[in-house]
Amino acid sequence: MKIKFYTIWLAALIIVTISSCSSTTSTARLYSEQSISPDKVKMRTVAIIPNRMPITMQDPEYWRNYNWQLIANDFTARGFRVIDYNTTVNLFTRSGLPLEDTKSSRDKYADFANEINAELVVIPYYGTSYNMQSGYLENTHKYLSVGSLQFYYAPKNDFMARIDFEGTFETATSGPAAYAYMSVFPMLIASASEEADAATTASTVTLIGNICLLIRDMSAPTDPVANWKTAFQSGISKATSAFFDKYSPSVSNYNYEPTKQNAAPATSNYASFSIEELELLKKNAVEKKDFKKAAEIKAEIDNRKK
Repeated sequence: MKIKFYTIWLAALIIVTISSCSSTTSTARLYSEQSISPDKVKMRTVAIIPNRMPITMQDPEYWRNYNWQLIANDFTARGFRVIDYNTTVNLFTRSGLPLEDTKSSRDKYADFANEINAELVVIPYYGTSYNMQSGYLENTHKYLSVGSLQFYYAPKNDFMARIDFEGTFETATSGPAAYAYMSVFPMLIASASEEADAATTASTVTLIGNICLLIRDMSAPTDPVANWKTAFQSGISKATSAFFDKYSPSVSNYNYEPTKQNAAPATSNYASFSIEELELLKKNAVEKKDFKKAAEIKAEIDNRKK
């Protein structure tokens, strides 16, 4: 009877302690511009700008690249053409696109979309956080990846939608009381038993139980980068699905008519200057901390050297 009891108890103990539970959840909420009818959205080419606000995450360039690929995969899987990462980053760096949603910023995005030849521009914002909730028997670890995707639609020269998303990867490790419980409970059974070898059996169960707890905790998925990756995969997938559910844009060779402010290049005011003169003007602008003007002059110089 004693052997049967300890065998059942030990089997249950091993199953519970070896298994390490983890889960992934995600949410997405879409806000849309009512003046843009979902059934009228037509596009073929998409440009995805890297993260605009990396202040809430470590190694922002790594996450820019990683999440750019996640979004790009979702669009290419549906047949859309996505401008490659390096081209987008280079043009984005030159353009000095603003953060705020104003008329002048929409004109800037119109210039950018026209230059890169894309109907849709996706502007993401990302952040990561970690939280641990200490428990009596179990510690819960939460890895949260949050973000917002803003969608600029060039044919209407307007921001058509914004999607806020969250992805959470949750796992658990043993709390300090679990080890104490594992040591005390078998001893209580042994003290209540009249069997001669009950103490030896209880010690064996205690040892095996503690080893199971150690194995569970050592094998728990607590690598932050891997867990934030999983959370971003879930959150971004949820966000892009919400976008396609709302708009169901057609894949076509649609070419939109550029907005009027694109009739002349933004740097045409410098057309009469030589490259040497432009270099001096750029240097002077930098010294005066007029970085917008310096960026415009640099763009003119780069265009001349093509």
